[in-house]
Amino acid sequence: MRIIEGKFAGRVLPYKERKGRRVTTEKVRKAVFDVLKGFISFQDINVLDVFAGSGMYGLEAYSRGARSVIFVESNKHSISDILKNIDTLAAKDDLHIVHREWQKLDREKYESIFDLVFADPPYHTFDLGKLEDIAMVLRSGGMYVLEYSSNIALSGVPMGMKQIFVRQYGDTMIAIFQKE
Repeated sequence: MRIIEGKFAGRVLPYKERKGRRVTTEKVRKAVFDVLKGFISFQDINVLDVFAGSGMYGLEAYSRGARSVIFVESNKHSISDILKNIDTLAAKDDLHIVHREWQKLDREKYESIFDLVFADPPYHTFDLGKLEDIAMVLRSGGMYVLEYSSNIALSGVPMGMKQIFVRQYGDTMIAIFQKE
């Protein structure tokens, strides 16, 4: 896995294949960030990476200038991978890991503090309806990127948000929303 742009551009991060986990391809990650560039500046923003996996979305945002990133992940192996990636970049100060499931996270603690949220839940075993309240952690104008399986139909736009982008990349769907 490789960081695409920013202060860590070109840096290759270790990745270990694990059963039941897939990594967002560099092509898809680049497409997401190219769309986001048209809506936000990455400088000094606060980022939340939910279902963080390897942490690549959050680390890419950090490389591009994000002030802080919080990774929410429940899998201990994925947390270990995120820690290794943070160590590889020597970028610990503003990167934090919360070992918890999104559904059990105290969202009131994080109300309206994030400028950008990435959510990449398990493709085939997750009810996307459980992410309906994600807007509460976003500031006004904040962006929400949802990666999900092309075999799943979105049930609508999260309350208080407008959809600005949706595209299919193989079996991956990307939807981007902005908080109104």
